[in-house]
Amino acid sequence: MDEIKLIEEYTEIDGNNSQIITEEKEGKKTYKIRGCFSKSDVKNLNGRVYPRQVMQEAVDAAQEAIKDGRFIAELEHPSSLKVNIAEIAAKVESLSMLGDGSVVGEMTILDTPKGKIIKELVDSGVKLGVSTRGNGSVKKTKMDLGEGVMEDVDLVQPGFRLYAIDVVFSPSASQYGKPDFISEGVETNKSGRKLFDIWKENFS
Repeated sequence: MDEIKLIEEYTEIDGNNSQIITEEKEGKKTYKIRGCFSKSDVKNLNGRVYPRQVMQEAVDAAQEAIKDGRFIAELEHPSSLKVNIAEIAAKVESLSMLGDGSVVGEMTILDTPKGKIIKELVDSGVKLGVSTRGNGSVKKTKMDLGEGVMEDVDLVQPGFRLYAIDVVFSPSASQYGKPDFISEGVETNKSGRKLFDIWKENFS
């Protein structure tokens, strides 16, 4: 029987697929992280592959918690799946899968002590990342990941569940989701336009 364990995957916020967006309305500044948080059917930097069906089921299972406002982000990963209220930094507002297997979503940075730390880091130009946190099992196997080359991977098994998407500093898994820091309505980074086009097509 495969061992059930904590599974994490890192996505850096520094490129075209995810962004931190700030808006200022009536003197109050809001911060959101929007874009690609993970991708299925590819080998990440930890040698792990999330099959599309497995990830789709995990995203589907997370919808009730998102709707109820219980799907959150902490600042840095805890050592377990248990949520520490004092560590909550953001709330995940949406999560979905695109046709190419990308897991995209949006989270709002909260005005909590940990959320304020993230806001200060963003304003100071510190590069951050997001990291999915879930539990499940993996199976070592060989897969053809293109051009007929068989590679050793840790294949995430059915039953995997997502519990949070944390805001972190150190990379741990994936090269996908490279985002930009953008001030929406004031300054738009042209490299982020591809993401906005995708977002409008799927979520408008």
